[in-house]
Amino acid sequence: MPQPTSTINYYYSPNSKALTILTHGASEGIDSDFMKAAITKVKKSGSSVLVIQMPYKDRGENSSSGPELLEELNATKQALEFVEYNNFSSLKFIGKSLGGIIFSKFLEQANTEVKSKSSLTILGFIYAETVIPSGTLGVTIIQGEFDKYGTVVKIQEEINKTENSNVKLIVIENADHSYRDGNNQPIYQDGVIELI
Repeated sequence: MPQPTSTINYYYSPNSKALTILTHGASEGIDSDFMKAAITKVKKSGSSVLVIQMPYKDRGENSSSGPELLEELNATKQALEFVEYNNFSSLKFIGKSLGGIIFSKFLEQANTEVKSKSSLTILGFIYAETVIPSGTLGVTIIQGEFDKYGTVVKIQEEINKTENSNVKLIVIENADHSYRDGNNQPIYQDGVIELI
């Protein structure tokens, strides 16, 4: 079994056949307050939890491997193989911003068996880069009303074009891309954590 090229944290729950997979956005890694709160919330759900920090973050770099995200997609694949994800009956992917792009592309390329047991939650949809994968159990997009990377109108247009009929858009009023208010305070983050 190949070792993953990224840092992973794995919390195995022997009584559950569900696996929740989380990854971070471009600017902050898995140790940000928001990601730590998300991880804590998901661990309480009783499912096994896989947290992936992408290789560029481990190297101390500020940006991903490029528009194709080849390194990040490979790191996701290796991390999932390392925890033997095929043994789980359900997979829930939760990606913040860039993480949503990575997981959406991963699921778009996945085989039918993986898609049929997977759902995706995108925390901050980046318009024209994030895809809405077809064939999954569902996609939930949690978007700040004033997210500069994707307006609610543009995202709704993307949803209307998709073949996936199980897509839900949740709008966080007055919030930006990181669920902060106009004074840059993360006052909406706790509410978002409760939604995942």
